[in-house]
Amino acid sequence: PAPLAPELAMKEDLHGKEREKKLKNDKASVNLDEDVVHNDFKREMMFYRQAQAAVLEAIPRLHSLNIKTKRPDDYFAQMAKSDDHMNKIRSKLLQKEQSQQRSEKIARLRELKKFGKKVQIEVQQKRLKEKKDMMDEMKKVRKGQ
Repeated sequence: PAPLAPELAMKEDLHGKEREKKLKNDKASVNLDEDVVHNDFKREMMFYRQAQAAVLEAIPRLHSLNIKTKRPDDYFAQMAKSDDHMNKIRSKLLQKEQSQQRSEKIARLRELKKFGKKVQIEVQQKRLKEKKDMMDEMKKVRKGQ
């Protein structure tokens, strides 16, 4: 592991000594939530603040040494993946999207067929009813004569 910054090493030693004193005096009164070692949020905030302080100290120092801290607008970074690899990924994504669209289209057609069959059956039943009604009318007309 990388060596600790001197300030952190000093804080760590100081904290260790304080903790030992507290534990020797009264173990019941020591709350683990208040202890920086056992409280992840407090520990992460310490790291965050240390990084923030380092940045606030480093940027003016870099500016005094005439070192630029921002990239120019026309800066293009080296790509991590080759163009061939990116083309493969792009083609796979397109293929996946097309297959998904195809399956959606098939599902829609299936639904339309189901609906079409229902409509067709209804039309047939309506025609049969009309035909039956017409036959009944014909019978009535024949009986009446």
